[in-house]
Amino acid sequence: MRTTPERIEFGEQITLEWETAEETTSNDWIAMYDSDSQDVKSYLSWFWVPSSSQKGSMKVYPPNYGKFIFRYFSNKCYKLWGVSNAVFVGPEYKLEAAKNPSADNQAVVCFEQLSGNLHRNAWIGLYDKFQQDNNRYIDFKYLAHTNNLKLTFDIPKYGEYEFRLFPERPYFGSYVDVKRCDFDLRGKDELKLEQVGPKIKITGKLLSVDPYTDSAWVGVFFVSEGNNKQWRRYKYLYSSNVDIEFKTLQHSGTYEARVLAQKSYDKVVCRSNPITITV
Repeated sequence: MRTTPERIEFGEQITLEWETAEETTSNDWIAMYDSDSQDVKSYLSWFWVPSSSQKGSMKVYPPNYGKFIFRYFSNKCYKLWGVSNAVFVGPEYKLEAAKNPSADNQAVVCFEQLSGNLHRNAWIGLYDKFQQDNNRYIDFKYLAHTNNLKLTFDIPKYGEYEFRLFPERPYFGSYVDVKRCDFDLRGKDELKLEQVGPKIKITGKLLSVDPYTDSAWVGVFFVSEGNNKQWRRYKYLYSSNVDIEFKTLQHSGTYEARVLAQKSYDKVVCRSNPITITV
């Protein structure tokens, strides 16, 4: 079996040709699959072979963007006789991502369309690398919103991510991407505590948690305090860039700042340097 051409635009037809030396039946059938599908029962569409001849061809419309294969089965069962080459439906893009050298928690995504029609609604989504549902993106940007073939994304915390490129808005409620690239963010949290005149100031950068979604908060504690519920000052965080001021502390002692997350008093994300305050 073979398909021609090997790349088409959505809305165009695939020419599927087959030839077999086996004895055919009137119940032979062909099914279309996502190219990565290994389950023969998970076909996207199917049709009877038009005649019981050992050679034939037909035109097929693909259901969406993506990469597809065809499988030939004999006599109303899953007895496999042949598999086609893959056909790619949609435009071809080059996609790369790298850490922004001027920002610890940003990625610069470079893209280039290599073939196919111009898609004015094409967009790139940021995903957790292991997220299988394309509907659950972290952030997205349209390709048309830049003139230099680059888009900058804020990365919520360090970890493994994936950028996925989509040529159109959701088609019949589904997101179908045509290109992906990996992006890993690595780094360490930084937290600094200092006394500035009549106030104390906490500055730093958080990379191991997303302050907003992970319910992160910062508290000021005696260094010797083992109970994280016994904070002297606290505030919830809504940005990875920490810049907070508190009024000065009322008791002399050595203090540190701690960031906690996940609505837990047990998970200390990071600690600042200690400072000694004399009242």
